[in-house]
Amino acid sequence: MRITTILAIVGGGIVVVGAAGAALLMSIDVNKYKGEIAAQVEQATGRKLDIKGDLSLSIGLTPAVVVNGVSFANAPWSATPTMVGVERFEAEVDLMAALGGTLNVTRLVLIKPTIVLEKKGGKVNWSFDTAKPAAPPASTPVPASTASTPAPAGAMPLPALQSVKIEQARVIYRDLDAGTEDILSLASLSADAKGTSDPLKIALDGAYGAVAFKLTGTVGAIAALNGTAPYPIDLTGTLAGIDLGAKGSIAEPMAAKGVDLAVTLGAKSLDGLKPLVGELPKMPPVTLATQLKGGGTAWTASALSLTVGKSSAKGDVSVALDGARPQVKATVQAPLLDLQEMLPEQAAQAKQAVEKGLDAGSPKEKAKGGRVLPADPLPLSSLKLADAVVDLAIDKTILPSGIEIAGISVKGTLSNGVLKLAPVAARLGDGQVKAEGVIDASGGKSAKADLTITADKVILGKLFEQIKRPDLLTGSPTSAKLKLVGQGNSVAALAGSLNGSVLVTVGEGKIHNSLLDWAGADILNQISERMNPFSERQPYTDLSCGVVNLKAVNGVATWDKQIAFQTTKMNVVSSGESKLGAETLDIAVRPYAREGVGISAGKLAEMIRLQGTYADPKIGIDAEGVMRNVGSVVGALATGGTSLLAEALIDRSSQEAEPCKVALGEKAASSSSQSGSKDAKQSGSSGVLNGVTKGLGGLFGQ
Repeated sequence: MRITTILAIVGGGIVVVGAAGAALLMSIDVNKYKGEIAAQVEQATGRKLDIKGDLSLSIGLTPAVVVNGVSFANAPWSATPTMVGVERFEAEVDLMAALGGTLNVTRLVLIKPTIVLEKKGGKVNWSFDTAKPAAPPASTPVPASTASTPAPAGAMPLPALQSVKIEQARVIYRDLDAGTEDILSLASLSADAKGTSDPLKIALDGAYGAVAFKLTGTVGAIAALNGTAPYPIDLTGTLAGIDLGAKGSIAEPMAAKGVDLAVTLGAKSLDGLKPLVGELPKMPPVTLATQLKGGGTAWTASALSLTVGKSSAKGDVSVALDGARPQVKATVQAPLLDLQEMLPEQAAQAKQAVEKGLDAGSPKEKAKGGRVLPADPLPLSSLKLADAVVDLAIDKTILPSGIEIAGISVKGTLSNGVLKLAPVAARLGDGQVKAEGVIDASGGKSAKADLTITADKVILGKLFEQIKRPDLLTGSPTSAKLKLVGQGNSVAALAGSLNGSVLVTVGEGKIHNSLLDWAGADILNQISERMNPFSERQPYTDLSCGVVNLKAVNGVATWDKQIAFQTTKMNVVSSGESKLGAETLDIAVRPYAREGVGISAGKLAEMIRLQGTYADPKIGIDAEGVMRNVGSVVGALATGGTSLLAEALIDRSSQEAEPCKVALGEKAASSSSQSGSKDAKQSGSSGVLNGVTKGLGGLFGQ
């Protein structure tokens, strides 16, 4: 017999036997094993597995299993009976690879899988009560192969995937204690590779809640996640209309270590993030690019580049998570920070305020409980969320109002709730501003603030030029020094404990008499109208100098002729007291005419007094004193005599010729210029003053 004939017979026999074996396997009804499969799963997890549909098996070099209507029971305490449900499951496996000990899944299909993850009272539903097999009797020998086999080293090998298809999937996370629910939906996911060891091409379309996302690109083979070579990633996608990208590798992807990715972000608008983070201000287009490196407890974002409209910044940021608190280090340099462009709504309010007055820029808020200073607790605990070292430099900052700040430099540290700023510097209105301070909230419930702020030759008129209102104020170089210390858990508490000093000096300038109207300072405008007889005749006041020199002790600010303003027409001197804790004030204001004023700015105006609370201040006068002075005036006019001069109701410029020097302590105050007075009568007295002022104004042709 020929060899070919023998081979043909053998081959034919193999085919016949194989066909018979395949036919035998295919004739087996695998559905009868559903109960056994469910029992094995329940023994392993303590939960029931229910296979409602048919279970089918196809035989070949890539055998396939198909299961319909599978559900896996939830924990007994759960709100829903099913933890995992799948409408249809298909899997094809490489038989030859499986015989060699490798699981290669050539095709995996999941249709409508739903996974429910829940938490309640410290328990989670993905923790199983696994059944342990009974221990063998003591006399039963342990097989040598079992006893001598060591535990496998390294990570469990992952299956190799060549093709994955998932449709209409949902992952639901519920916090039953908080009553919250988050849903991740996948409309479709496909991953395909030429072979099980080749990179996977991914296409993903889904949503997190109401926020849609898409992802496309390539990643390494699934089996390579446990490998030693860097795992490649090249992905692009969108989230809420924001373009995202990541390209690079991860050295240990299963441990999230050795990340080295070029990350990019681009967004024309951030409105799509509203369901995730709430309302966001309208902003111009945003781009971000950085090299993200690290893993585990140490991360860096180097060569960071951020643009928001015309604004831009570059720098490096690192985060370490191995301490008691996250440790952040940031070095950032920005050529431009244009808040006018970045915050268009605030800029629109500021523009309205510039054009129509500060009160027009934002709605008025009523004082809570008759108080102005906020008593709401400050978020002091946030200062203990992380430690930080920050070095920030901004060449030019444009505020929403249009005011420009140049050369901002901020160096600060935050450690265990203690914020230190030293130094902070900037240029404002062609002048220099510096600050340093410490806010110590290490105790958690209260903070101690110690701040020092200095300003040198800040031209106020320059700031009004920048907001395009040079008609209101020109010149006025201003210097200041503030040294303040306070303690509390709110703005009101800090103010109520304030100790320190405030010194502000203003040089020559021109002030439009409508400035107080524009600033919305109604009460100050009323004072100005009562003490300044020139307001109806000259639109501008030429300021020679101004000084505010206050001392604060335990929340009470006091001054005695240490607030003063000198103009070409008159001098104004003030003494008073302001209790920041109680929010009360008692301020006397005295004008002294410098030339040709006579009665109008003399005796009547020196009766002005501001009293009451911050929320409801009142202008008071001594009505009896006013009427007494009026009697002197009327008597002098009726007789035509010169007793008016004897009554000291003439030009009073000699009373305090240099009030600014007095306020600075460079010159002693004259004994005749005391600013104090008896408690003012507020109700009805303003009408007396208005009537007298109007009558005397008529006598002088006003």
